[in-house]
Amino acid sequence: MLDRDLAGLYGVATKVLNQAVRRNIKRFPDDFMFRLTASEKNELVANCDRFRMLRGKKISEKKLDELVQLIRKA
Repeated sequence: MLDRDLAGLYGVATKVLNQAVRRNIKRFPDDFMFRLTASEKNELVANCDRFRMLRGKKISEKKLDELVQLIRKA
């Protein structure tokens, strides 16, 4: 899931979502958010056009509930 998609689901700006994660980074595992490599991005874009302008962080499914709670508090 992309950070912008999750932010959109909860009606907050992507910046707010990323700030909430940074402020509470110890609550999340190391692999909670990650950036795609150039080759991973190219493969994703080849499979789905909507990711052509992809920039943001990607969020793994781990601890997604915690992030949702943080967003609601923000």
